[in-house]
Amino acid sequence: MARPRADRSGPEEPTQRPSAPETDAALEHWEAVALDEAMSGPSGEAAPVAREAPVREAPRPGSPGARPRLVVYDFESAFDGGVLGAKVADVLTGHAARSGRFQTFPEVEQEAILARRPFRASYDAEMDALAAHARDAFGAGIAIWGRVAGSRESPVLDVLALDLRNEKESLVLRERYPCPNLHYIPMAAERILASCLGIEHREEEPPRTVAVLSGNLLGNGGFEKGLAPWSISDAASRTGVAVRGGAAVFELERGVAESTGLGLLSEYVPVEKGAHYECRVRVRSDGPNIIVWVKGYAEFAGGTPGERETDPRREVYRHQMYPLKKGSRGPDGWVLAVSDPFRPRHLRHQVGWMRVKLYAYLSPGKVEFDEVLLRKVAVEGAEGEDERMFDAFEEKGAGGAGE
Repeated sequence: MARPRADRSGPEEPTQRPSAPETDAALEHWEAVALDEAMSGPSGEAAPVAREAPVREAPRPGSPGARPRLVVYDFESAFDGGVLGAKVADVLTGHAARSGRFQTFPEVEQEAILARRPFRASYDAEMDALAAHARDAFGAGIAIWGRVAGSRESPVLDVLALDLRNEKESLVLRERYPCPNLHYIPMAAERILASCLGIEHREEEPPRTVAVLSGNLLGNGGFEKGLAPWSISDAASRTGVAVRGGAAVFELERGVAESTGLGLLSEYVPVEKGAHYECRVRVRSDGPNIIVWVKGYAEFAGGTPGERETDPRREVYRHQMYPLKKGSRGPDGWVLAVSDPFRPRHLRHQVGWMRVKLYAYLSPGKVEFDEVLLRKVAVEGAEGEDERMFDAFEEKGAGGAGE
């Protein structure tokens, strides 16, 4: 969803953001990080979300019980012409909508408002002017803006926020959020939004594995027998993936790394209802970023886009990890990463199968995968999983609706 943008010349200037393929290849995964893993809709279908009501007269800013209307202006990011700053604004607004604690705006409506009432929300903008614009143009109760310092690889978010719900606005946030890499931005977004409301943000502890209940459920997880039964995905051509030295090797050229990336999918593995699993993998990279997904599938009529026409399975669930961030690195450069335990599930659909996807993207270079394990585990600390799933689903459905 697009966010309010800083005007650079006048109301008739196009609001199209600058493009940066090398950035978007990584940022397209942010929303998957932000979403509760159990709430993904089937491929080709959006998970049910309540439509946002059209803007009408805003409730009185300080009225009891009203969720504040939030406006997030595009952040500045001088090092890339505003591309990453615009993405940061998108992440903040998306998290706010799904939290159920804010009112947000449909994209078309925001664009129309800014076309009528342009404003440049620079980091050093006069707060009185910004407050007046947020109130008069959007009926906002909270406004967030800022800048991205550092670099694309290690961004630092300088964030400001005004509370406009009282007669005199107040600065409720002026804070710096260093992010070791792009994937920390969604976590920073949660802390920023909690601070705007004056509440404590708590990270939920994942379940803990206490026993391994199965061997490897994947066929040829060590690639001793070549690639089969793994299959190549994402790349326009089927070149760039091979088995050498007992490992799956990805050779990413720049054009592939900055667009589709390279992926490798395992065979379908049956899911035992109510069971928890974990995924382990060894990886080594001389440049590209890596994501490992476990995708869950349910049976639908009509087939899965990209699969053979007779296949009725569609993706409805995903669990992901970033091995280079999560794992421990050995002296030879290999990283061993183990996922948190997960239970493939969906609010409306029975997850019947799962597949592991190995994916490399963003930068050219070589990536190696080996010893990919998917196994059933016993856990503790999983109490309340379903309740959290239902709560998250309800919050997502309420996220953007007007009061």
